[in-house]
Amino acid sequence: MDSGQDWFDKIYLKYYPKMFNAAMRIVWDRQLAEDIVQSTFETLLLNYDKVRNYENIWGWLLKTVTNKSKNEINRACNRREVSIETMYKLAADDPYEHDNFLEALPRELSEEEKRMLYLHYAVGFKHTEIAKELGCTASASKMRLHRAKVHYQELIENSSG
Repeated sequence: MDSGQDWFDKIYLKYYPKMFNAAMRIVWDRQLAEDIVQSTFETLLLNYDKVRNYENIWGWLLKTVTNKSKNEINRACNRREVSIETMYKLAADDPYEHDNFLEALPRELSEEEKRMLYLHYAVGFKHTEIAKELGCTASASKMRLHRAKVHYQELIENSSG
């Protein structure tokens, strides 16, 4: 076995679990996370000559798997196949993603529905906080959020079906 194969095997065995966990934290789908990790290792092999002497190979792998995971989420958002919970996880992981959260919501949602989903998922407000922000009761906040989630889900199902 050549030294390149040994190098790859060691890296694969050492970092696969960490890379899988990193991908799962972003995509929340086991099969997709496995596919992303495999794709990252393919990229590693294709770039072997460039990366074999990197001192921080874990940093390169983490950055690559993170970018591939976020790209997959963005593609899924554009296809409208992402659950609202997954969009929330993306926004929660990176405060700069809040604008992407709003942009990824279906245009057919009303501004109030978008605001409800944004305040709850991206900002993390509880019903009492949303109610205060919107000038309504906590009960009304719960009902409006529920309706927004249902409408979102209907739009997702209709666009991917």
